[in-house]
Amino acid sequence: MKKYLIIPIMLALVLVGCSQDKGSQPGSSEEGINKEEIFAKFLDEKDLKSYRQKGRYEVVTKGEDGQVEREVSEGLIEAIKEPSCIHRIWKNQEATDELEDYLLGNLRFYRRNHGEWDREELKGPDDQTGEQTRFIGQTVIDAQSILKPLKDYYELTEEEDTYRVNLESNPENIDQIKKILLEKPETATFFGNLSSLKAKFTFAKESYEPLSFVWEAKFDDLETGEAIEIKRTGEYRDINQVEKIDLPEDLQREISK
Repeated sequence: MKKYLIIPIMLALVLVGCSQDKGSQPGSSEEGINKEEIFAKFLDEKDLKSYRQKGRYEVVTKGEDGQVEREVSEGLIEAIKEPSCIHRIWKNQEATDELEDYLLGNLRFYRRNHGEWDREELKGPDDQTGEQTRFIGQTVIDAQSILKPLKDYYELTEEEDTYRVNLESNPENIDQIKKILLEKPETATFFGNLSSLKAKFTFAKESYEPLSFVWEAKFDDLETGEAIEIKRTGEYRDINQVEKIDLPEDLQREISK
């Protein structure tokens, strides 16, 4: 059985968002809603000046022998666009393991269980999470690669103060969805055995800012018979209201070295 204890940091700032489509045809919208226009206005995390997010990861690994292993982690993320700073803390459900990191421009500082800080240099603007935060097959997936490219498969509904987008794959459309997600060579390994994808995402109607999301993905290993189910939830708050992220004194000393 594989261990995915540090899944949250591995997937933070990647795999964000999605939605729920019924039938084999692309998703529909309520009559009168211009889905194309509204999707274009939805804001991603990268479009926000700042925010805080409370999140949860649940990873269930099912072995061929029927053995089930469950990992649950909860975390907090706070981010400011200018100057660029992202702070993340993830703990397992038992609070016995904690992983914390700061992304400062092209540098990432990380530590486990309040230990010493380690430093790594990120390769470029697309390397937001660093080598320590890669997932299966050295794959990185971001919100844009999942949300807007799949907009044709979303169902969009309008409520009093929010828009909700939903997607649910099925045997008729999963291959089409994978084909879209597989356009980038680096995603091929990760999505090769994607068997289902579904999610719900809410946006503020007036500002088009993200409010919350929940997505679930299932991956099957055809060789081993193992299946991995990942569930990620997140709730946003303090959007464009975070003015400063304070750095711990020991981290400030590490930065000054």
